[in-house]
Amino acid sequence: MVGHGNYYSPEMARYVADFLENAKKQYGIDIAYTGIWNEKKFDAAYVKELRRVLNERHLPTNIVCCDQYPGEGFGQWNIADAMHDDPVLKAAVDVIWSALLARRRKVHNSGFRTQFGQAAVVE
Repeated sequence: MVGHGNYYSPEMARYVADFLENAKKQYGIDIAYTGIWNEKKFDAAYVKELRRVLNERHLPTNIVCCDQYPGEGFGQWNIADAMHDDPVLKAAVDVIWSALLARRRKVHNSGFRTQFGQAAVVE
C-alpha cells in the first residue's frame, strides 16, 4: 500500500510523478494538471512535497489544489488563506479549485481571482 495508509506521504508524491512519467512514456499523454485527495482537508507539507518531486523530475504538470467542502470543518477556500501566509505553498499551487463554487468572485483578500466559474488562478 502506497504510503502505508497515509495518503499524504512522500511515497504518494513519487507515485503520482511515476504515473505522470509513464503516461507520457507509454501512451504519449502529457498531463497538464494533477491534484490531491478530492474533497478532503489538504496537507500543506504534502502539496509542497509533490511540487518538489515534480520539479526534481522536470515534469511541467501544474498542481490544482484543493477541492474541499465545508463538511470537513474548514472553509471551502481556506487554501487561499494558507497560501497567503506561506509563500512556499503559494509557489507550489498553480490553481485553486472548488467544485462547489459556481460564480466568479475574489477569494477572500488573498489577491487570487476565480476564473471559469470555479477555479482561482494563482497570480
